[in-house]
Amino acid sequence: MGDHVQVDVTKQLAAFTSSLTLDQVPEPLRKECRLFVLDAICVMVGAALFARDNGDMILSNYLKVAAPPGPATVVGYGIDTAPMMAAFGNGTLSEVLDCQDTNLWVRSHNGTPVIPVALALSQWQRIPWGELVPAIIAGYEVHTRLLLGIQPSHWYDGFQGTGTFGTSGAAAAAARLLRLNAEQTGAALGASGFIMPVSNGDNQFKGHNIKPVHGGQAAMSGLSSALLAQAGYRAGPLEGEPPRYHAALQILSTERDLNKCVSGLGNKWHTLEVAFKPFPIGHLIIGAVEATLALRKEAIDPEKVKSIRVTTFRDAVTFTGKKYTSVESNHVDAHLSIPYSVAVALIDGQLTIDQLSSRRLKDPFVHELAGKVVCEVDEDMTRVFPAKWPVEVAISMMDGAVRKHRIEDVMWSPQRLPTWEELCSKFHVMGDRLLGAQIVEQAIDVLERIDDNSDLQPLMRLVKGSA
Repeated sequence: MGDHVQVDVTKQLAAFTSSLTLDQVPEPLRKECRLFVLDAICVMVGAALFARDNGDMILSNYLKVAAPPGPATVVGYGIDTAPMMAAFGNGTLSEVLDCQDTNLWVRSHNGTPVIPVALALSQWQRIPWGELVPAIIAGYEVHTRLLLGIQPSHWYDGFQGTGTFGTSGAAAAAARLLRLNAEQTGAALGASGFIMPVSNGDNQFKGHNIKPVHGGQAAMSGLSSALLAQAGYRAGPLEGEPPRYHAALQILSTERDLNKCVSGLGNKWHTLEVAFKPFPIGHLIIGAVEATLALRKEAIDPEKVKSIRVTTFRDAVTFTGKKYTSVESNHVDAHLSIPYSVAVALIDGQLTIDQLSSRRLKDPFVHELAGKVVCEVDEDMTRVFPAKWPVEVAISMMDGAVRKHRIEDVMWSPQRLPTWEELCSKFHVMGDRLLGAQIVEQAIDVLERIDDNSDLQPLMRLVKGSA
């Protein structure tokens, strides 16, 4: 487990969170915060559409019995409920399609637990945009920094940081929005380490439909942590207390450097490392699909493909490169599989929620082609990950021809961030069939024009959807 180095992580992060103001947030991050919210809403709407299109009533059935009436909206479901249940619903929706923002340095989805809390509290307390921005950025920073101190061991040991320390990021955002002082914020962070979900890799990668719930549970538990602290509950720090140090940062990792949690705090902004996803698949797969779509422009006939070789960094191969699918697979299997994603992209020329539908998954030819995909580790590519996510796709044809495409900087990575217009297009793809193109455009316009003194209530009314 290593030595217990004395670093007052919780106290420093609490002081940072409680004192962060809009003026202290760098201008690039203020602009990017708009992208975070736009993308998060887009992903939630897409998940609601996906459920409707595939007759999936599971979340709806759960909310009917668990979500009492209240002031906060579950996006796309036509439901206004209590803030914690809205946070749960929207956090769960954020994980359904695996199309959310990500920081690959810490193997986590920053916005999944944080944005739903910000949306719920914004509606409940009518909090203006100028207060939401520092709270969201504080949540992203805390989420990222805690994981920086313990990754990648936390991930390799089977934990999913979105659900575990994403809870702490959500707690930080909630504490800032509730205007808790530094001591109360420290209590909220401590509480988050006590009630966070034990999100695990098997439920993430083995095709179980509980997978997206770790996002909802993290959001709800993070908000709960802040409300517990506001009410007067107190908890020990995330880094633990002597002599045993039996606290989250210690017991959920085998290798750690807690100085990374606070190094450069307030000066170095890890939120600038956040990436986005153009396709509803795991981030480890984005480059392989981008390369495949580039090759498809050469008019490749999928029926005449002999084999496909995907060469990339080790984590992509280990976690998503050996997962083969069948007509019995579900969308969770599919969107975390390089073979399936490459095959369906080559056949269809796109990868949207339609390529993950139950109907598409019943096509045996997709899985037959996926069976021809072999993923190989390249050690040079592994050495530059996660700063870069290089990949090469080579398609061998039955006539002996081989077509290759290599990518160093994957689309929508920090080196190639999407524009506002590109994310708006993603929103239309995700939302037009559920809300209507005009409503989607109005929602985009509200967020684009919002000023520091306006709240998100008009936006949330537009994306509420119908029951």
